[in-house]
This record gives sequence, structure tokens and C-alpha cells, in this order.
Amino acid sequence: MIKTTIISVLAGVCFLIMPVAATTAVDPLQGPCTGVQDNPACQQDAAQQNPNADNPVTGPTGVIQTATNLIAILTGIVAVIMIIVSGLRFITSSGDPTKTKSARANMTSALIGLVIVVLAWAIISFTVQKFVQ
Repeated sequence: MIKTTIISVLAGVCFLIMPVAATTAVDPLQGPCTGVQDNPACQQDAAQQNPNADNPVTGPTGVIQTATNLIAILTGIVAVIMIIVSGLRFITSSGDPTKTKSARANMTSALIGLVIVVLAWAIISFTVQKFVQ
């Protein structure tokens, strides 16, 4: 019992400390102008590094990123609704094997679809952020 308590307390402390350590970490891949807007040299450097910042198609608020975000949000909402409905169908199946199997298949399909949408959104966002800009 004491071992379990000690391990639980240590795990809790680690989970409390980890976000602080992650936010104070230094990214060695970022340049010296990160977070500095007042320096004219940094402003000129930023304009040279990101020529597509104001591009209405490929910019950070461009059509590609906006459409990707909208599609991901809508499909995520639909997937969550499908998971909830499948869960309710599973609960109300009363042990009928065909209803249980159908509800389980629908829930599995919704979860797989949700994972595919999240991965597709991540790939498109990464591609637009790193290669287009």
C-alpha cells in the first residue's frame, strides 16, 4: 500500500512538472530572431524566410489551411456523434448478437475514420507549414 501511494505521488509530481519543463525547453532549430519583432534586421529576415505569409491560398490563414481545418472539424463532429450513437445502440442491444455486432462495427469504423482524419489533417498542416511557406 505504501509503495502504491509513493508511486502515485511521484507520478503526479512528474505530470505536474513535465508541462513546465516542456514550455521552458529551448528549440535549437529556431533562429535568434524568434520572439523579437522590434529589431529591423529580424523583420527583414522574417520577410525573406516566409515570402508566402500573406498568400491567400497557401498562407497560414489561406484557403488550403482553412478548408483542411473546416473538413477536419466537421468530420470529427460526425465521428463523435457516430461513436455516441453506436455506444447507445450497443447498450440497448439487449444481448442480441446481430445488434451488438452491428454497433461494434459502426463504432470501429467511426474510430478508424477519426484516426484517418486526424492523420490527414496533421500531414496536410505539416506540408503546408513546412514546404509551401
